[in-house]
Formats: sequence, C-alpha cells, structure tokens
Amino acid sequence: MKNRFLHSSAAIILLATLWHTAISAQKTDCKYCDSLLSVSVLSDHDFESLSEALFNLNYLQSNQSFQLYRKGIYKALDQGKVTIAAELLTRLADNYNEVSQPDSASYYINSAVDIFKRIEDELGYARTANLRRILAVDDNDFLESLDISYEALEIFQKYDDRVGMAISYRDIGSVLLQQKKYEEGLDYCLRGVEYLEEVDFWYELQFTYQRIAIAYKNLGEFEKAHNYISKSINACRNLQFFRANQGLANKYWTVGYIYEGQTKLEEALTYYDSSKYYASLVGYSDIDRWIFNYKGGVYLKQEKYNEALTEFENVLEEIAQSKLETSAYDFYLPVYANLLDCYKGLGDYKKAVEVQGLITLAKDSAFVIESEKQALELRTKYETSQKEQRIITLQKDKKVQRRFLLLGGLLLLMLSLLAVFLMRSIRYRNRTNTLLQSQKYEIVKKSDHNEMLVKEIHHRVKNNLQILSSLLSLQSDAEDNEEVLGALQEGRNRVESMGMIHQRLYTKESMSSINMKEYIPDLCDYLKDLSISAERNIEIDSEVSIELVDVETAIPLGLIVNELITNSMKYAFDNSDKGFIKVKLWMNKEGKLCLHVYDDGDGKKAVISDLKSTHFGSKLVSILSKKLNGEIAIDSSHGYSTLIKFERYKLAV
Repeated sequence: MKNRFLHSSAAIILLATLWHTAISAQKTDCKYCDSLLSVSVLSDHDFESLSEALFNLNYLQSNQSFQLYRKGIYKALDQGKVTIAAELLTRLADNYNEVSQPDSASYYINSAVDIFKRIEDELGYARTANLRRILAVDDNDFLESLDISYEALEIFQKYDDRVGMAISYRDIGSVLLQQKKYEEGLDYCLRGVEYLEEVDFWYELQFTYQRIAIAYKNLGEFEKAHNYISKSINACRNLQFFRANQGLANKYWTVGYIYEGQTKLEEALTYYDSSKYYASLVGYSDIDRWIFNYKGGVYLKQEKYNEALTEFENVLEEIAQSKLETSAYDFYLPVYANLLDCYKGLGDYKKAVEVQGLITLAKDSAFVIESEKQALELRTKYETSQKEQRIITLQKDKKVQRRFLLLGGLLLLMLSLLAVFLMRSIRYRNRTNTLLQSQKYEIVKKSDHNEMLVKEIHHRVKNNLQILSSLLSLQSDAEDNEEVLGALQEGRNRVESMGMIHQRLYTKESMSSINMKEYIPDLCDYLKDLSISAERNIEIDSEVSIELVDVETAIPLGLIVNELITNSMKYAFDNSDKGFIKVKLWMNKEGKLCLHVYDDGDGKKAVISDLKSTHFGSKLVSILSKKLNGEIAIDSSHGYSTLIKFERYKLAV
C-alpha cells in the first residue's frame, strides 16, 4: 500500500520545476498588476486583464496580493465600475477566508453584498452565498447558513443558472452534513453532482464528490465512500498546479479519514502523510495542524503514546506560529484533550495534571466565570429551599405530635397526662428552636460565604483585566506604528470598559446589577481623559435615565458605548482639536431600551474612514447589538449619529 505513494525522483524534479515556474509566473503577474494600476484611467479591456492577473495571484495568498486586490477595487470604484469592484471584493474575501482571517473575509464579502444589492444584480448577490454560508457555519449559526443557501438557490432557479443551482444544492448538503444529518445532506449533494457533471466543472466537482464520500463514510457505506473520493481525486488532477495539489492534500486526508473509520489504521497513516506531502508542494500549511492531530489520534488508538505525543506537540507548535483572527480556544482545547489521554496512557500523571490545568485555563473567561457565578447562586437558592422545606416539615411534625398527645390525654387522667404533655412540649419546643436557630445560622453563614466567593471572583476578573490592560499599555510603549498603537489603545479601552463593571460588582452590595447612571459617566470621563492626553479638547456628555440593569445587559452596553465614542473620537473631528459627543440612554414609549451616541463632527468623513477600516469595531457593535436584539440606525447628515433600540434586555430590581 505504501509503495503506491512513493514518488520517483523524476516526478519530484518535475513538480519542483512546475513550482518554480508557477512562482515566476506569479511574480510576473504582480509586476503586470502594478503596471496596470499605475495608469490613471483603465479601459474595459484593461479591467478584464487586471481581473485575470489578480485571479492568478489567488494562490499566492500574501499581503502583496491582498494589497493589489484592494488597489484594483479602489481603481474600479473611482471609475464607476461597481460590478467589477464587487466581483474583486468577493474574491478578496474568499482569499482572506482561506488564510483563516474570517473577520476580514466577512467585511469584504458584506461590502460586495451591499454593492450587488444597490445595483440590483441578483446573480452577483447569489454568488456571494457560498462564502457567507461558510462564515455562518464557522459561527455555528446553521440556521442562518441554510437560509443563505436556500435564498441563493431560489435566485439561480429564477434565472435557470444550472451551475449556480448545483453549488447551492451542494452548500445545503454541506450544512446538513455538519449537523450530522447524513442522509439528507447526501441527497442534496447528489442533486448538485448531476448539473456539474454536465459541464465538467472540475473545481466544484472535487468539493462535491468529497462531501458525498464523507457522507457515505459516516453512513458506514465505505465502498461508495472510496468510489466518490476517487472521483474527487481525478477531478483535482484536471485543475491547475496550485489548485490541483491543494485539492489533493484535502482529498488524501479524506481517504485517510475513511480508512480510519474502517479501523485500517496503517492505511490511514499512509494517506495522512500523502496529504501533508501534497500540501507542502504549494505551501498549504493550514492543513498541517489537522494532519498532526489526526495522526496523533490514530497513534492513540494503536496505544503508541510516544508517537502520538510527538504529533500533538507539532500541532501546538503550528497553532502558536499561525496568525489567526479567531480565538485559539477552538484550536487548543481538542489538542489538550488528546494530550491528556496520551499522558494517561504513558502513566505520566504529573504531566496529565498540568494539561488538565491548561484545559481549565483555556476555558477560564469572563463569560465562564459569569456562568459559574450564576450556578453558585442557583445552588445557594436550592440549598436554602431544601432547608426551609425541612423546617416546614419539622413544624408539621410538631403539630401532629401535639394533637396526638392531646387525644391521649383525654383518654387518661387529665391532670397527670397534661403535666407530662406540658413537660414534653416545652422540651420539644426548646429542641426545635435550638435546631431552627442552628439551621438559620448555617444558612446565613453559607450565604455570606457564597457572597464573599462571588465578590472574590469579580475581584479576580477585574485584576486580570487590569493586567491585560497593563500589558497592552506596555506593548504600546514598544510600538511606533500609528495603526498598531490605535488598535492597542482600542483594545485597552474595551478591557477597561469591562473592568469598570467587575469593579462595581465586587465593591457594591448588589452582585447582579450595574448602576448605569454611575457607570456611563465614568466611562465617558475615562475616554475624555484619553482625548485630553492627546492634546485634544473633546467634550463628552451623558444623559442616562435608566438606573439599574442586569450585568448581562450592562457588559455589551458598555462595550457598544466604548466603540461608538472611540469611533467618533477617531474619525469625526479629523484634525480639529475641539468636538462634542453626546451619550443618551433611556426607555421609550414602546418599552425598548434606547442608546443614542452622536457627535458634531464631519459625518461623511467618518463614513469614508469606516469603509476603509477593517470594520472590526463596527462588526463588534453589530454582534453585541444582535445579542440584545438591537436595531441600529445611522445618520451622517449632521455629524455622525448612531441610534440603537434594544428589545432583549433585563433591568435589575
């Protein structure tokens, strides 16, 4: 089996020659793009040539190619070629997604969507669905992903675009497969194959065949799985050098995945190595951490713990060297879980304990701490309820015994039994009172202890956030790049806004509510001090009519206010040293919580600056608003105004 994948020296020399030829072609394409973009006005033919050259640079996936794409987009917008600009935005977004930068991918694909909607290009809009579906799945929003794919399918059906319909069927099937609905997902993928095979669309066929193979593998139909993954490999061989080898790297990983499902572990390892080989030919390093992790998993099944340990350590090294926009939590945690099993198998329980600590640390965040606090409060309420129930039971028992004694006293001599009853009643009452007092003392003691623990949690969170803020400040001292300094300061502002909340939670009597009449002005004063330190006199005024809100509402509100004020300070006043920003928080007649942040700066310049930014702050405001079911309205006619009406919020009593 292994001999099937031993490559002859002649084949290796040929592949190396093709690689160097491709690199030379890419350098030529870069120079050609630079030359075209230096021309003041481009013709339609020039734009077609530019688009083709940029497409050839997709495989490069470097900052240089991304910069050329952006220059091409600005050139197209300047000359009113909005359709070309939207198409370039779509491809640039896809490139950012391939290098694991989903925030940038989301920004550019949404910009393309806005243009296609504005010019009423339904087919162009539908072709953005594939990437938007992928980004929604990455956020675990499967419902949104299916909505996007079905909407695109309806548009392609309207225009009888059979290729578009096929891709939409495949996309719907992919989402269903990720939800482990294998039979439904398989049905949709098979529908898509029919149209793609009609036109030999090899690029999309190799993805679709692969999805079908994975579906059959999970349904236990391994012969069909091998048949379709073979079709996928043949489809890859019809592609250009870069896409072919990138595709083969993914497909050979799938072959190994199928063999692993058949418990043919040696064959699985061979195909995983072949996957890594093809990835190395085109510098496709993103697959390395997956291959290392899968190989480590196979070695674990074989109880080859030392070999498994080496693979998992390689995974951690790859993650550490990767520049990922997404949180590393999703990447580290599965590897730590495998390392834990590995050290247990080796009997190295000291290392196992250390890895367990890393798992705990990876899960330790402000949101997890908040969840633990809520669990602690619920547990305290439960224990209190249980003890109160016991008190009620004792009191009922006491009444039953009293009645019994009274009835017995009537049957016997009234005077003697009455005396006995009184003595017993007194002793019983004393014991009950003593027991009740003891239980009450324990309840109060437990409640005080829990309250102290919760305050300690908030105190530690605040300290950790302060440490993070200090680290960002130290990093700022070491930087002289204005953009980096701005990003570090914005990150520090976000940390400070959360730190203020946790400081209030452990210094006030209430541990579940925030006084917004105190918090918002303090946050405004903090941001105002930053503007003064930068030799700018920007007035920040606040008007808050809502007093106490639940902490789950206060945290996103504080971050939103921070982002909007920071945005105004950064873009609204340009080079002016004076300005005015107003923050209002109130409840309208419809029962919605309203937040209004506006300034008297140049609204149009703020909008332009916003479009040219990476849009992280705007996306953060959008995500946090969505969490509170907020509706955002922006007005740039007089200054820059953002009004958000929240439907999902919680006030504190």
